[in-house]
This record gives sequence, C-alpha cells and structure tokens, in this order.
Amino acid sequence: MAYVEERKNGYLVVWREAETGKKTSRLLKWGGDPNTLGGVTTKEEARRYAEAFSNEKRKAERAYLKPLQRAIRQNAQDYPEGHPARRTEYIDEGEDQLRFENYVGSLIDGGAITDSAKHTYRHTLQNHIEGTKLGRTNVRFIEPEDIEQFWNSLDVGDGAKRNIAQVLRKGFTRALRRGLIEVNPMTRADLEVPSKRRRVRGPIQVLEPEEVAELAEAASTDRDRLIVKVMGYGGLRAGECGGLRRRDLVRRDAYCELRLHQQVIRVGREKKVTALKTDSAQRSVPIPCQLVDEIEAFLKDNPPAEDGRIFHGPNGELIAAQGVNNAVQRTARRAGLGSVNSHLLRHTAASMWFDDGMDAESVRRALGHTDIKTTLGLYAHMLKGGAAKLADSMARRMAAG
Repeated sequence: MAYVEERKNGYLVVWREAETGKKTSRLLKWGGDPNTLGGVTTKEEARRYAEAFSNEKRKAERAYLKPLQRAIRQNAQDYPEGHPARRTEYIDEGEDQLRFENYVGSLIDGGAITDSAKHTYRHTLQNHIEGTKLGRTNVRFIEPEDIEQFWNSLDVGDGAKRNIAQVLRKGFTRALRRGLIEVNPMTRADLEVPSKRRRVRGPIQVLEPEEVAELAEAASTDRDRLIVKVMGYGGLRAGECGGLRRRDLVRRDAYCELRLHQQVIRVGREKKVTALKTDSAQRSVPIPCQLVDEIEAFLKDNPPAEDGRIFHGPNGELIAAQGVNNAVQRTARRAGLGSVNSHLLRHTAASMWFDDGMDAESVRRALGHTDIKTTLGLYAHMLKGGAAKLADSMARRMAAG
C-alpha cells in the first residue's frame, strides 16, 4: 500500500510495515542540507528518491505476503468452492464478519439509516457486490487496484453506479473511523462515478385558484376532495398528506394550522409510517379554519385509522405518496384538467402565497424547505412587483433629499 504524496516542501512517503501492519511515513524535503536524504537538494531529486523509497517498501510488503498468497492459492486448489475448509482471500478463521460484503451488510442493518435508504443499499449490495472478489475480501486488505478492477467489470447504468459508489464509500468510511484501515482506498482509486444530471426546466406551471376549487368539486369521494384541498391550500408533500393525523389539526385565535411530523413511505412492497427527515420538514402550516371544519365533518362519517390517520384505505390501510398522487390524477381526469399531479398542487399553494405578498422566508417554512435557496430557485419568478417597489423606494429617497 506504499504511496507518495506531494507536500509544500517535500514528498511524503507512506507505507505499512509488513510484519506489524503499522502505518509509517517519512517526509523527504528538497532544498535542504545536501548531506541528508542521500544528497537530495532539488524537487526533482526528492521526487525520484521518494518513488524509489516507496517502491522498496512496496516490494518488502509483497515479499512478506507472498507465502500467505501461495497458501491461499494452494488451499483453493485443494478444496472446491463452498467446502468448509476452503479459505477465502485474506480471511482468517473467526474473521468472516470482516468480509467486505458482510461488514457492509451489518453496517446497513445496524446503522441510523432511513428505511427507504436501507432498502436501496441492501438491494445494491445483494445485486452488485455480494459474491464478487471485492465482496469476499477482508475490508482491511482491499487496495485501490481491487476497487478499480471491480469498478471496471461493472455492466450497469449510471444510477446503479452511483448507488454502488455510495455503498462503497459508506463501508470504507466506517472502517476508517473504527481503525480497521489507515487509508480509505476509495480516495486513491481511479473511478469515474457518473454525476447526477439535473433537470433543466423553465418556470413551474401551476393551477389557477378557481381550478383548484374545480378540481376538488370533481372528486368522486369526500376523501379525494379533501386530499386535493389539503395539498392545494396547504402545500403538503404527498407522503405528508398520507401521514396526517386528527391530532395534527390545531385551531388558533385567528387561523388554523396543520402540524406535520410524519409521512407514509413505500419501501419495496411495504408501506411504513416514518418521521419526517429534517427539522425543517417538521413544521406547522397555516390553513383556513374552513378547511379544518370540512375535515372534522368528514371524520364524523369516516373515522380515522387506529393511529389517527385521516386519509386511509377502507380498512385503515396506509396511503403512501403514490396513492395520494393517484387520487389527484384520478380527480383531474374527471375535471378534464389534463395532466395534474400532487406536486403540482404543492407548487400551486406556493404561487398563491406569493401572489398574496408573502415573503420568501415564510413560504420556505410553510413548504418545509431546509434552505431558502431551494425556495428561491423554484419560485423566484413568482415574486411580483419587485422592480416597481425598487423604483418607488429610490423615488422616495430622492424626494426626501
């Protein structure tokens, strides 16, 4: 694992002592005393000296590991795949949990990761890493060359490659933190991880206020009608709408609000109730008290689920984002409004807030955005009257002067 790093005043050679496994380093400076470092005085001489020194340490490490590698090859010849006496590369007895595929698997199962992310990581591990040479290798002995060989053998799309790279990073980062490895091999591997392409889009299209009312009236059930109104006048995400509970309805002196703390998500084929991911997403959204009155009237004939969820299936089943979106699209077809989805209703709520003169920070809090840049990036074109206000401001200043 010996390698060379260029520093401001020299070259740092890093290697692992073959016998002890201890990480060691030495800085070879240039421009110093010609009697030190073998007479190194220039940057070019220091570089050549550092590379030769690194090669020397790398050869020593390989020589030390050669008997072990020979024993592994002989063991593979003596015992077929799956035989209990067969040794897997660099795995000692009792260290099976350090096999990379097992190590990452335990990290996924025991880590503080959301259910949807766990599903993605587990799927990636099972379909692309388990059973490969990299997956069977002890995490302590994986080199950048091993990762490059594995990466170049992949025949998958860009999305799968991004997921694989993320799983690899998580595994090696945790191993580094726990002291199993001294250097993260991912940082030294020559990989081209595809970047996620951002969609280029123009101004967001929204419904007119009268179209929201028209859409709600076209709903075939009271439940679908209220879903349209909650999303169109509250700006909720679809999963948040599915997780809305009766106790989340709050009446204030001058207005009412929805307190949002949970959502319904789909993980594989299973639906689950989970907490909202960020502090900003856990919020209170002001809504008309008239809408709260309609929801409470609905609940008299349609009791909430056992856990208090307002919108659910006939027997209290969970409704995830897709189910909410299906209700909106179904209603839009009945209203003859064309392509309308649940997120379009969220955009529509934001547009109505801006039309009524709400400031960007208030809209950010209502939508649950973590960063104001997200709000402005989506809805800056909706801020109206800015030029006229600037001109009026300067006119007042000139008149006062």
